[in-house]
Order: sequence, then C-alpha cells, then structure tokens
Amino acid sequence: MPITSTEVSVKENPISTLLKVKRDGNPLREHGHVSPLIGKLGPLDPEALDRFVAIASPRLPRPRGPVLVIGLTESSLVLAWWLAKRLPEATLAFSSREGAGRPSARSFKEPHSHAPDHSLIIPPRRFGEVVIVEDEITTGTTLKNLILSLGDLCDHFVILTLSDLREGENAGLLEKDEKGLFVSVIDLSLSGEAKENDFDLRAPSEAKKTPFNPFGRSESTFLSVLGGLRRIEDLGCIYAIGECLDLPLAFHDEKAVPIHHVTRSPWLVDGEAILGRLELEGNPRHFLYNWQKPNPPVAAIVGNESTADIAEALRCFLASNGIQTHVLNAS
Repeated sequence: MPITSTEVSVKENPISTLLKVKRDGNPLREHGHVSPLIGKLGPLDPEALDRFVAIASPRLPRPRGPVLVIGLTESSLVLAWWLAKRLPEATLAFSSREGAGRPSARSFKEPHSHAPDHSLIIPPRRFGEVVIVEDEITTGTTLKNLILSLGDLCDHFVILTLSDLREGENAGLLEKDEKGLFVSVIDLSLSGEAKENDFDLRAPSEAKKTPFNPFGRSESTFLSVLGGLRRIEDLGCIYAIGECLDLPLAFHDEKAVPIHHVTRSPWLVDGEAILGRLELEGNPRHFLYNWQKPNPPVAAIVGNESTADIAEALRCFLASNGIQTHVLNAS
C-alpha cells in the first residue's frame, strides 16, 4: 500500500524520506524515524532500493582496497545488502543483538536502544574501506563505538545514511579524528551534484551470484533454509522475523517475492505511516505493521530459535486468515 505522512524528515532527495513514528514504551526515545523502503511498513520496495543504490554509489569515495559493507540491526540490513550486492568483491557483515559473547565476534554498544549490545562477525583481514550503512544518524554514538571497535581492520570509514539528524554537540562527533581513523559522512537527504562514479557497479542482472552470509551462519543452516524457500510453490510473501532478513534477501535475489519485516520496533498506530499493527507476544514482543493478505495466499516465515514463539503466533494469525504458511528455522 502507498505510505504517506505529513511528518517527514526530508530535505531534497525523496529516496531519503524518513517517516516520523511515535514509539511505544521507550523512555529513551519518544519518536523514531523509519524508511518506507525497507519492509517494516509493508513489503520492501525493490525499485526504490535500486534508486537508492544509483543515488548513493556516485557519492562513495574511490576504494583504497577491499570494501567491507556493514548493516546495523535492524533498520539498515536491507539497505546494506542492496548496496553490497552491486559492489564487486564486497564483503558484507550484519550486526546482531543475539551473538554477543561469541569468541570470534566484535562487540559494541548502542546506548539509546532497548537492546544495546551488538556484535558482528568479520573476516580477519585488512580492508581499504569500510562503508557503514544507516537509515538515520541521531547522535552518532553507536557508530563511533562501532568504528573504534574496527580500528585494527581499516583506517578509512564512510557512513552512508538516508538522513543525518545530528544537532548541537553531536554534530561533528563522528568526523573527529581519533586514533588515526578517517571518517566521512554521506547524507543522502542533502542535494548536490554527484561526482563521477568511482565504484564499478554491477548491472542489476550481474548482481552477486553467491549469496552473502553476513551473520556467519553455518553452511548447512544457510542452505537448508534457502532450499526450503525454493521448494515452496506459489509463494506470495516472506515474513522475516527480527534479524532474519539475510535468507529472505538471498532468496529475493533469485526470485522477487515480497518480503515483509516483522520487527521489534514498537510504534503506535498514527493513521498516517502506520495504519494497522499486529502485536505478536513473545520475549521480546514483535510487530507486523500495515498487513495485507498476500497473493497468492501462501507465506513463509523465517525466524530462529529465539523467536519461535513469535513465528507460532504469526502462523496462527495467518492461518486464521486463510494463508497457507511454512515456518523455517534459521538457527
């Protein structure tokens, strides 16, 4: 469905539009912003995501060597995947709130979040450039923590964001030189002439053939879930629970089935950006916004062991609406 809102944080570039939403029960942040492209307010928008890549890529600097693209859970995972698959030989890593404590994981904090501990798995090598993709920057503290945790892997960091909302004392926090690291911020909401494209983008038909594995899942798990999606006939929609967007995105690269994100983000119905909210009880709660019946009425749910209760609640809801549902466990 088309999403409209009178409260948007947008300057010039419509692809960078963020819709303002009211948070439910987060005393640290009363309001949030969400992109309508990424599957939280309805199925993700492939054409708009292609435009995002076309607008973003000319603003990236010339790579100094191998490129690492990082997406932060949850809101920038789709954006990071879409960019990375168009960059030849890029490595992609997603942060996780569930993998803290793994011996090979790097950890950092997201102070204002309901779940502040993040970790990510990155190959032990040097990179010429690290591109961190974000939907919005509010203070820059989380990104600063991440960058400092990766200082031994790279000296040059690029923050690519749909909108930089930093104000006051937070403005310039990221760009301040610390420990010899160079950081630049690219705000796509700002107008400006794009320079010549230094990155040799793949054409859409030449997108990466081998799926990314940005969470470092075991090969058997990755192939099992991907194979399960391939075997479902007349699939009308994939519901990705929480962090489990990687496998639906890998399948989407093969077959463009709509992906709707079931998110931990608690927002209130406002009659504009959010017209409907399905609350799925679990620990923690998850939410499905602006649901519409898939066509064909066949769905897949992709989650993991920690969200099994959410998957079951969603399966019951879909079944009550006449949707044939397949549940796939990515643990």
